[in-house]
Amino acid sequence: MPESLILHNFQKFAPKIEKLSRGLKENNIVKRIWAKDYTVWNDDPNEISSRLGWLDSPERMESRISEIMEFAKNLNSDRISDVLLMGMGGSSLAAEFFGSVKVKDKPRFRLRVINSTHPGVVKKYYENLDPSKTLYIASTKSGGTVETISLLKFFYNSTLDRLGKENTGNRFVAITDPGSGLEKIARENRFREIFLGDPEVGGRFSALSYFGLVPAALSGWDISLLLERARMMSVECKREENNPGFSLGALLGCLALEGVNKLLVSLPGRFEMFGAWIEQLVAESTGKDGKGILPIISGYIEKSPIYADGAYLVNLKIRGDNTHDGALGKSAQSGIPLVRIDLDDIYDFGGQFFLWGFATAVAGHILGINPFNQPDVESAKSAAREMVSSYKYEGKLPEPESITIEKNIDLYEPYSGNTLDSVLERFIAKAKSVTGSYISIQAYLDPIEKVKDLLDELKAKIEGKSKLPVTLGFGPGYLHSTGQLHKGDSGSGFFIQLMENYEPGLIIPDNLGSQEGSITFGTLIKAQCIGDRKALLQAQRNVLSIRFNADTIKGLERLISIF
Repeated sequence: MPESLILHNFQKFAPKIEKLSRGLKENNIVKRIWAKDYTVWNDDPNEISSRLGWLDSPERMESRISEIMEFAKNLNSDRISDVLLMGMGGSSLAAEFFGSVKVKDKPRFRLRVINSTHPGVVKKYYENLDPSKTLYIASTKSGGTVETISLLKFFYNSTLDRLGKENTGNRFVAITDPGSGLEKIARENRFREIFLGDPEVGGRFSALSYFGLVPAALSGWDISLLLERARMMSVECKREENNPGFSLGALLGCLALEGVNKLLVSLPGRFEMFGAWIEQLVAESTGKDGKGILPIISGYIEKSPIYADGAYLVNLKIRGDNTHDGALGKSAQSGIPLVRIDLDDIYDFGGQFFLWGFATAVAGHILGINPFNQPDVESAKSAAREMVSSYKYEGKLPEPESITIEKNIDLYEPYSGNTLDSVLERFIAKAKSVTGSYISIQAYLDPIEKVKDLLDELKAKIEGKSKLPVTLGFGPGYLHSTGQLHKGDSGSGFFIQLMENYEPGLIIPDNLGSQEGSITFGTLIKAQCIGDRKALLQAQRNVLSIRFNADTIKGLERLISIF
């Protein structure tokens, strides 16, 4: 292994990894990936040959640096202080990482990312941002992502109401692919800037393109240095020997073949959003055809019965940061396989974006899957669209049958048990009976701090009770991240959906500038939750859907009390 990957406790797997690596080298996998040979993954070039542009992103984007920096510089003349990026999945996660890491004492702009249709989230940004000092960025490769376009319509209209037509277009920017619906909208409404991406770069591989670099520049990052580190890593990933991308990919793929498919990613708290980016990249790329690697993002994990088998730990940290060395040492001593990746400074994350992309491509070959498509994502989108269409026609969503099992809490069919306690007990018991299972909490809730804290406590309680790995994702964001894995893996996931009665206000305009609106954000997020529930059930997954009728905080506290 190259020096950048430091391994502990992999003796058991070393012979198999070495044997597999030799076979990959004999088949010239590295050279074939760089030659953009689609047969590395499938005999059908569809959704592969047109998705390999990320290999060239570090070099291609070098010529765009001055354009991006000039754009950022010109914003100062309009006294803009805040940037709100509207995006989902690959169009938002790298941006959220760049915005969350402080690189200067006084960054030029405060970058925020909205990747939720929850009315509480939308209302917060509506009330707290001054349109006269805010730049709104709509970021979607397809140009038609329902969440992003809905948010764009809402914030465009609210800005129009406050600033007037002649000043509104100048407050909006589009990042999208050529020919998309968003490009058309942006040109018609005279947006301040339109950044057209490379259509051969898929969303979750787009961190080193406009989708990541524009928000990085606005957050104060030196994007020239970011790309330099990415180019350095791309050179390393061309080597026949000591190739970190090949080595990490061989490890990920080989362990998954051995049934060790729980990837625990440990980062210092200030870098946790990079973990969210890894989560989407790995889960959405590998979770298909009955296979998959389940990322579990957290802080520093010591060995516990929950992770006794089927898991390994990857730790990323800045070299010289010894804050958590004690915990990592205990993890290594406990015997859990541990991969350490030491970075020289924060700009090495530029290289990490490339490293993990290349490793995921290698792992996809080993697993015999196409890592560049997402065949099961559309099922939830389709179901949500059907719900919304039905609502527009009939004036209500076609909800499944439900009962009030106790005050403030409803359950959707099917479920097993007569009381909330017995329902949860039977659900956990069933999850424990399935080899290699995990539990996923899908929270269609407003991610305020109190709710986050209670969900973390609930997650820990369920882990303690079930002795199973538990993941947590906020809806609808997770649909663009781990949603593919949930429906595409071997079926070992057990899903607890949490929803609430959403406030009826905040209408989504039918079009930019239109006063008419067919649905609200509350209706949309409810349709997305029920739609994913339908898609999960159709994939024969186990789903427990819980709705809080009046008080979400008390509802969460009640669930916690059961465990």
